Amino acid sequence: MMAQPEEPGHRAGVSDLPQQANLQNQKIGEEKASLRLSLRAKRKALSSTFRLSADAAMTSHFIDAYRGTGEINVGLYAPVGTEVCTAGFAELLRELGARTYYPRLQADELSLDFVLSDRPVEEFSLGAYQIPEPEGPGLSADKMDLILLPGLGFDRAGGRLGQGKGCFDRALRDYNGLCAGLTYTCQIVDTVPMLEHDRPIDILFSESGVEWASKKAEALFLIEGGETG
Repeated sequence: MMAQPEEPGHRAGVSDLPQQANLQNQKIGEEKASLRLSLRAKRKALSSTFRLSADAAMTSHFIDAYRGTGEINVGLYAPVGTEVCTAGFAELLRELGARTYYPRLQADELSLDFVLSDRPVEEFSLGAYQIPEPEGPGLSADKMDLILLPGLGFDRAGGRLGQGKGCFDRALRDYNGLCAGLTYTCQIVDTVPMLEHDRPIDILFSESGVEWASKKAEALFLIEGGETG
């Protein structure tokens, strides 16, 4: 009996690959959505007294580890709701000569640029999604040396879970600088589901201490014991 020819498009399963990738991405998206609900509730349950104390502890850990000097560009963020406050980080960095920038949403493409400001975030105008934003000319993320990132969840290998709009991931697509996540310990999980375009972090600060996810952190931070991921 003559062998039947393969059906068009099914040679070596090539046509199945995009479908498999789409299914995998859909599964990861569902895992992220479920994790967001859980971690958002955990952070919301933290008392304002605890968060104030934890924010101060994180700032202290940052001071102990940071060894940068000179006029480097640092991207911060204006905290919304129960996100970790960055005021203490901003004050320290400015004292050491760093220039502090804050993200501004480019609504047409849901990406971000960074605007230089040494004003308190309470004086910023409210932009899209009611997020405080400074006014002025903006720079792309690749002009930053260090960017501090908020997040709903993190893992110790560098995984970060954002709010779901992907604004930071788009802005950081070609960024080769250093990313540090700020989080409460209750938001650290074993594994954050990650898509190919998701930008991992290099350092993680929580009230419990510092986690090193990348050897790149050695450029600006003192890594205890020299151990990195």
